[in-house]
Amino acid sequence: MSERRKLQKINQSTMIEKLRKSPKIKKFLGRLKSSTATVYESNLAVFFEYLEKNNPKYKNPDSYLIDIRNITDLKKRNKICDFYVTDILKFMDYLNKEKYSPKSKHNKLSTIKKLFIVNYIDLPAVDWEDAYKKCKGNARVSSDYIPSTEEMQRILQHGTVKSRALFLMMLSSGMRASECCNIRIKDITFGSPEKNEASIIRIPVADVGTKNECNNVTFMTPEATKAVQEWINVRDEFIKTKSRYSEKHPEGDRLFPFRSLNAQFMFNLMCKKAGFNTKKTTTGRDFHKQTIHMHCLRKYFASHLNDDNLSEALMNHSANLISTYKNAYSDNHVLENLKNTYESKMQTLFIYELPVNEPEIKKQSDEIEKLREQLKNHQQNIESLVQNKVQEIVNQVLNNYTK
Repeated sequence: MSERRKLQKINQSTMIEKLRKSPKIKKFLGRLKSSTATVYESNLAVFFEYLEKNNPKYKNPDSYLIDIRNITDLKKRNKICDFYVTDILKFMDYLNKEKYSPKSKHNKLSTIKKLFIVNYIDLPAVDWEDAYKKCKGNARVSSDYIPSTEEMQRILQHGTVKSRALFLMMLSSGMRASECCNIRIKDITFGSPEKNEASIIRIPVADVGTKNECNNVTFMTPEATKAVQEWINVRDEFIKTKSRYSEKHPEGDRLFPFRSLNAQFMFNLMCKKAGFNTKKTTTGRDFHKQTIHMHCLRKYFASHLNDDNLSEALMNHSANLISTYKNAYSDNHVLENLKNTYESKMQTLFIYELPVNEPEIKKQSDEIEKLREQLKNHQQNIESLVQNKVQEIVNQVLNNYTK
C-alpha cells in the first residue's frame, strides 16, 4: 500500500470517529443493518472529508444537514438547495479525478441521497439525475475471481479444524458467512457420509437473520459433514478457552461462535499462507484488491453446481426462485425432491474427493463388460484351436508309428 493510500485510510478513520459523534448521522445509520451501516459510514466519511477540505463553510455534519421544511422563505430555501447541489456535483468531479470505479461512485452518491432524504433535504430530481450522470456507468470495473478446486485445496490446507469446517460448509451449501456464523447445531439434520447422504441445513430468519428476511433451506456434502462433525467434537473445548464468549453466552448453541468478520480474517490469512495474497490494480487510482475473497466461495458453489435454478434456490435468491423449489423450508415433500436433486449433482462440489460422473462410469462399466465378453470368446477360440492342433499332431504321430 502506497503512502498516499495509507494517509487516505488514516484520514477516513478519523472522519468516521467524528461521524459517530453526530446525532443526525447516528440516527441515519441506526435505521440500517450493521453490515450496511458500516458500508454507508465509509461512504459518508469520504464525502464529509471532502467537504472539510474543500468547503470553508463546513463545520460538522449536524450543522451541515439543515431541515429545509422549516424554511418558509422560498428564495432562501432555493439558495440552500443550490448550495447542496453544488457540493454534490463538485464531490462527483472529485471522485472522477481520483479515478474511483463507476460502481463505487454510484454507491457513494446513493448513500448521500438517502442521508439527505432522512434529514428532510428534498433536492429536485433533475439535480440528482445530473449527479448520477457523472458516475459514468454503474458497473464494477473488476470481476470476481472464482478459485479452482486445486486452489481451494491449497487454501484449506492452511486452515484449522474450525476454519476448514466453516469454509467447506460455505463451498458446498452456498451460504453467506453471516448465515454460517449464526446457524445453530439443531438447525442441521446430519446425513450419513458413509451412505453418501447430504446434510440438511435449515436457515430460520428469526434466529439467523438472512439477507432477504426469508426462511431458507440448503444442503452440504458428506465431505463438509465430516469436517463439521470433527469441529463439533472440539467445539466445547474451544469455547472454554474463549472465556469472553463463554461468559456472555453460557448457553450458546451457535455452530461457529464467532462473527463473520473473524471468518473474513481467517480466510484472508489462509489465502496469504497459500500464496494468494497477491494484490492487483483494479482501477487507475492507487487502490489494490485481494485476488480471492471470502464471498467467492458462494460464487464457487453457484458455478460448480451446474444447475442455475437449484443454485438460486439454495443461495436464497428469492427473486429468481422457480415455483418447483418454493416452500422447501416447510414442505417435506418439496424438501425431499430438492435434496434428491442436490445429491445427484453434489459430486462437483467436492474439494478433496474426486467428483463422480455416474453416466460416464456406467458407460465405462459397459465397455469393460463388453471387453470381458470379447476376451472370454477369444480364450474359447484359442483353447479350441489348441485342442485341434494337439489332436492333429497326435493323429500324425500315430499314423507314422503304424507305418
